[in-house]
Order: sequence, then C-alpha cells, then structure tokens
Amino acid sequence: MTKDCEMGVGFWGAMYIPVVVAMAAQQNVVTALHGGPVAVLAAIGSVVLCGCTIALISRTHKGEPLPDEEPLIAAAGGR
Repeated sequence: MTKDCEMGVGFWGAMYIPVVVAMAAQQNVVTALHGGPVAVLAAIGSVVLCGCTIALISRTHKGEPLPDEEPLIAAAGGR
C-alpha cells in the first residue's frame, strides 16, 4: 500500500471506535425513552431526592466554621 493509503486506513481505524460508541449511546437513550416513562421518572426522582438531601444537610449544619473559613468570613465583614 502507498503511504497515503496507509494513513487513510489508520485514520478510519481510529474513527471506528468513537463512531460505534456514539451510536450505541444514542440507541440506549432512544430505547430508554421508548421503554416507558419508568426511566424518565427514575431520573427525575433521583435528582429530586439528591436535591432534598443536600437541602436537608445544609439546613441542619449549625456548627462552627472550619478554621480555613474564618479569614473568608472576616474579609466579607462577618464576625
């Protein structure tokens, strides 16, 4: 094979895996959406649950600031 032909084969050989991965990812999304609303509800439910957990943790944390936070609070005009 000529040098140009070898470079072309190498290029398309390198392009094969990303194209196949992208096609498989697209099929997974389409299958999940066509498989019913369960996948969408599970995704929305997990986002809501994580958001509620983060809100709960931030509201219940009443401790003193960590030592490296004190200079930031003082610089902002706090305590």
